[in-house]
Amino acid sequence: MARMARLRFMKLLELLNAANQGYPDRDLAEYYDTKTGALKKHGSGDTLAKFIVLELIDTFDSKATDDTQIDEATHALERARTELLGVIQALENNGPDVTPSVVQ
Repeated sequence: MARMARLRFMKLLELLNAANQGYPDRDLAEYYDTKTGALKKHGSGDTLAKFIVLELIDTFDSKATDDTQIDEATHALERARTELLGVIQALENNGPDVTPSVVQ
């Protein structure tokens, strides 16, 4: 008889701590309580770290398996990366001496 794999359901704190391992100086922890995973109102001023923590908290689903949770978190951050790259490209291409366009 085949043994079924046991599904695991990570906690928000586990997700935040895992992400924190990859952030410079582990500064994501400036924006969440390292005992509960709750969002802190104030941090070190690193708005990118705050953004990442907010994205991870907003997309977290305690009923999702670990694999689903990681997929959702990475998808949200990949989407943010795409948007940031678009802004970088626009700045590089349109510098300050271009007349702003009006969107209608």
